[in-house]
Amino acid sequence: MTTVYCIFDGFGLQEKTPNNCIALANMPNFRNLLKNNYWTTLNADGTMVGQEEGLVGNSEVGHMNLGGLQLVSQLSYQITKSSEFNFQLNKKISNDQLFDPADKLKDSNTVHLVGLFSTGTIHSDLRHWIGAINSAQVAGVEKVVCHLITDGRDSDRKSAVQTLEDFISTIPVETRSKVFLGSIGGRAYAMDRDNNFEKVYYGLQSMFGSSLVYNTEQLREIYSINDYKTAKFIDQELTLQESLSEVKTLIEENYSRGIYDEFIEPTGFKSINEQEPIWLINFRADRMRQMVKMVCDYNHKDQHLILAMNDYGVGEQVYQYIFKSNPIKNNFAYYAQIEGKTQLHTAETEKYNHVTYFFNGGQDVKQGHEVWTLIPSNKVTNHSEKPEMKAAEVNQIVIDSLGKYDYIVVNFANPDMVGHCGDIQAGIKSMEFLDQELGKLLSAINAGGHKMVLTADHGNMEFVGGYTLNGKELTDTEHNPSPVPMIIIDSSFDKAKLIRKIELFCTKNQIGVDIDLLKKVLIQNNVMEDVWLDKSEIPKPELPLWYAGLIAFCL
Repeated sequence: MTTVYCIFDGFGLQEKTPNNCIALANMPNFRNLLKNNYWTTLNADGTMVGQEEGLVGNSEVGHMNLGGLQLVSQLSYQITKSSEFNFQLNKKISNDQLFDPADKLKDSNTVHLVGLFSTGTIHSDLRHWIGAINSAQVAGVEKVVCHLITDGRDSDRKSAVQTLEDFISTIPVETRSKVFLGSIGGRAYAMDRDNNFEKVYYGLQSMFGSSLVYNTEQLREIYSINDYKTAKFIDQELTLQESLSEVKTLIEENYSRGIYDEFIEPTGFKSINEQEPIWLINFRADRMRQMVKMVCDYNHKDQHLILAMNDYGVGEQVYQYIFKSNPIKNNFAYYAQIEGKTQLHTAETEKYNHVTYFFNGGQDVKQGHEVWTLIPSNKVTNHSEKPEMKAAEVNQIVIDSLGKYDYIVVNFANPDMVGHCGDIQAGIKSMEFLDQELGKLLSAINAGGHKMVLTADHGNMEFVGGYTLNGKELTDTEHNPSPVPMIIIDSSFDKAKLIRKIELFCTKNQIGVDIDLLKKVLIQNNVMEDVWLDKSEIPKPELPLWYAGLIAFCL
């Protein structure tokens, strides 16, 4: 018998609105689950997943908690709350910080900051950009050059200019003349994570200048890059404040062609010269790995000092990380191995890190009797082009593997990846296709007497597309602070038996759990099958996200 731990990535619960693709879609299989099974909602945001209060959840945070069997404190919060966050030279270093970056930069004239420039706080934090600028000033650096990777996924798709204007206002007035624009380009390029190295190469050109193309034939051979674009490069030394007009013109030109922040064509202004240090601002690993691999190969002569906010898990010998995440070793996969259980982790490659590195506690560790099976995602510019994604192929792996493993951990990427496109019709189509696949999976589970816990890592697809706020027309592409479902599918489910198993497991492994609250919220909710949930039918989320893993493990 197999227990399937099924994660609908980016699938929150909200009442029906014109933007709720889940409610608007024809999803009879999912709605039947809510009608006929024990379920509740979980909190996937803020302090309930180890972040700052008020921060929306995301896929890294969600999967680390889903697999952690405990509350997982996030590195971003550790950085922000660190007593050493101002990076002041010669101050005592805290346990969260490995060294003072100002000390590394004190002999440098110029430092280049590279990272996602976003209000989303999913991969980076604008406060960390300011902290790095302050650190450079403490070190006596004359020029801080910012290479801005624009967002449009975890923020409004047309927010780059406003973000830049607001950011400049937070830079100390006496420092603004020392902060320059290096390059600007959408995250779809430098932050690709699906092995499209030609995209990363395109993004890096704007940072290192046109000479990158002429000097890195070997780099193109390493990554099998045959067809590539050449980034535009404008040789201008402009402070961020002086660059506002240029940036606005460049971005509006992209908008006029239907190209928004995520896909803005990379353009360079002030390139990274040899011997100049590079500081990678992103704290999240998954969308930095390909960039770091390529930069480290480019830096094979150690011509650049490279600092990073985190250990990204690649090229450690050629970059130095200021902070380091503490892996969660006693996690779902670990306990499964301890108890002699077999497990399969599967997803399409857009979410490969999530069921492997993140789910396994922030470490590339495969336990005994643990198999990873990954399906290549579609090579498309935007997943709204093929909103079905690879749900059918991933689902078939799960169905074919029932009875062969004790646990199957599966991620379906559609709600999140298509939700990020901001296209309501694509979102509806995606959800209807996912529901069809869910029906096939449920049939196989019921026929074989298997079990499943269905949940999500955060919200997204329940609010997508155009809306008006304060008289301004916006397009929602980012995550939402919604409760997520946690549904138990088990034809012989015994609530009292599950509670006893959880109590015994947690006592044995010294895991703190609120059994009384679990008993209270885990109820069978009889909701209407033919209409979507109203507000009163969505239980208030009282449990943190990691309880889903505990229930799946003990089911």
